[in-house]
Amino acid sequence: MAEKAETKTNEGEAANDLQTAEIEANEIDGFIALDESAEQAEMLKDVYAKCYNSDDLFKASIATLFEYTMISPTLKADKKYQDKLQFLSKMSLSDEELCSHLEQKWAEQGNWPIPGVRLTTPIGERHSLSVMGTEFFANGYIESLDIYVVLGRYDGISNAAVGKSKLKPSFNVNDKRLVLLTGCKKKIRFVNSKKDADRLKTQLELNSQERGLSAPALDIRLPGELSPKPVFSALYALGVFVENLGLEPDKQFERRSKVELSKAERAAMYATSRFFKQFYNELEARNLVTFNQIFMRLGKDSPDLEKIGVGSLIGAKHLMIDEFQDISPLIVKFVHGLHEELLKKSEGDQIPTLMCVGDDWQSIYGWRGSSPHFFLEFHEHFDGATSNFIKLRENFRSTQEIINCGESFIESVIRKSKKNGIASNDKVKSLPFKVIAVEKFAQSDVENTLLALLTKAGAEEKVYLLAAKHDELVPFKTIRDDRLVKTTFHQSKGLEADYVVLLGAPKFFGANNLKTHIYELGAFPQSFDQAQRDEALRVAYVASTRAKKLCIWFAEATGGNVLEQVPADGKNRVLMDVTDVRSYIDRCFQHQAQLQAA
Repeated sequence: MAEKAETKTNEGEAANDLQTAEIEANEIDGFIALDESAEQAEMLKDVYAKCYNSDDLFKASIATLFEYTMISPTLKADKKYQDKLQFLSKMSLSDEELCSHLEQKWAEQGNWPIPGVRLTTPIGERHSLSVMGTEFFANGYIESLDIYVVLGRYDGISNAAVGKSKLKPSFNVNDKRLVLLTGCKKKIRFVNSKKDADRLKTQLELNSQERGLSAPALDIRLPGELSPKPVFSALYALGVFVENLGLEPDKQFERRSKVELSKAERAAMYATSRFFKQFYNELEARNLVTFNQIFMRLGKDSPDLEKIGVGSLIGAKHLMIDEFQDISPLIVKFVHGLHEELLKKSEGDQIPTLMCVGDDWQSIYGWRGSSPHFFLEFHEHFDGATSNFIKLRENFRSTQEIINCGESFIESVIRKSKKNGIASNDKVKSLPFKVIAVEKFAQSDVENTLLALLTKAGAEEKVYLLAAKHDELVPFKTIRDDRLVKTTFHQSKGLEADYVVLLGAPKFFGANNLKTHIYELGAFPQSFDQAQRDEALRVAYVASTRAKKLCIWFAEATGGNVLEQVPADGKNRVLMDVTDVRSYIDRCFQHQAQLQAA
């Protein structure tokens, strides 16, 4: 047995508020940050400034996006919202007391009131909001933008009962946020942290300045996204997404699709188009080129292909592409361009070939422009290709129980290949351990599970802790062991461990009408929204199948996440009370020891 892992955690730490974790998870802007280097950021800032100071329509578009950013994203009417509707009247009765409590706490922490936010109406009453005819209150109102400000979580908020109504502030705030952002028709800014309050102060300061301000340093949230980022970075990220779809972002504004765009979405398209026109000019002036530009210049129908001789093209005659399920339209055009040009310039003497390996079930990078449909309909995109796959069904990593759990998510994917995995690792394939689902838990429960696995695991065995994003891993940084790897669902792709603990669950983060419009321009077979729903399920498949022997999943099946879509039914996952997890781990290791001794 290995020595017990070192820890500096406090076993008596209070349980994490799962609703808070869900809210924070929903604030991610993507799965992997698109960060620019300092030099790249300076260039993008320069591009933004030149556009802002020379183009009135660009300036107006940024103003539209800035105002859009100040409003909290609306939520979809899911099952949780429908369940809360029956309590609207009860919530309304205690809402004024909740407002007073929040204002007091926010003021004590120096974050309220916020300059530019009117606290009451001209006659001294609270600003009223309505959900299905039931009255709630805002904490303030921004008259110039017609936006209602609602205070949320303060530092140290808990569920300890307060006031005459025995409020449980943490739950009450989460419930109010849910019903207002789903059911209220007015524009609302829900302020949910000190950081968000500081951002609102900055936004109001900028809004009060003259519109002639030279290229203001703004954070904007593009339509369909969940979090703001610097304006130059937001426009660049959207343009790169367009490039990855094989389209030219500087030429897309005038194009139309079946998708009707809102004012903010049209502003995002124009601003990105204008930004990239200037960006390409700046690159040319500095004698620079991006990787995407290289692919575009060597892609199908590019005039630059004429400049390449047959001798240079020979090197691309036989291509083998791995991870083909994550290929983007831009790369498909690149492959077509090279091979078609070689065939033409060699006058048919050089016959190109293409071999591709991949697994559409592990296609998890659609948010950056990749799509498995090139893999699934390979013969439709590459002339001469067979319509038959060579299927590799043997799985030399996991037990059959883990494989079955992963495949239970794939069953709900709309566009997929038909196959099933067969456990083929003789050392683990017959282990009977079900994937365990724990839906009610505290942070300390996850810590204790990791420590139990590390204590029992052999010196050469690995333990993984996987989460949706890096921030969710931070509370566990004090658990140190060379056998423990802590990373995200996405970054675990291609990796494996004997024992895997999953924290949180992939989910579809809501409609993105703007990217569905761009998908239409790129002639994708699915809407972006449907593709992302499928992708969330594939992420669950990838995460669960990193395990060889045992997988324990800590997550609440709620909020439309994949665990709510594919509930634990005793076959794919077994629901277990957190108090039984340690004894289950002990039984699993005892079973393995008995097999080794036999």
